[in-house]
Amino acid sequence: MNIYDLLEELKKPLYIHTGWFPDNGFQYSDPKMYEPLIYNYNIPVILAHMMLGKPKELRRFLDARKNIYTETSNALIDITVIDHVTGEKVKWLSEEVVNLIEDYPNRVLYGSEIPLVWWKPEKH
Repeated sequence: MNIYDLLEELKKPLYIHTGWFPDNGFQYSDPKMYEPLIYNYNIPVILAHMMLGKPKELRRFLDARKNIYTETSNALIDITVIDHVTGEKVKWLSEEVVNLIEDYPNRVLYGSEIPLVWWKPEKH
């Protein structure tokens, strides 16, 4: 939490990875891990990748605080994977993701990935 205190003191935003990751699922990015940051700090927080696989939790954070933003890198890829850690189905692009973009147009930032989307670059 010290880094968040420093960012708040310096009035600097935080851009942080969120959502499913191929190597470790949600082990280091479970939405519960972000709650102390979301609910206790006023710095602008950009939750990367639209919390891939957890759009309902993203909506909860966006609803709760006006200093929360997200971005679209890798979130608009139409793919579903099975998390090897939990066995749960993780859908990246979903109707809920589209609804978030429509409902929060001023808090969803454009983000590109790598700069080339891995799956089908011509589509994206």
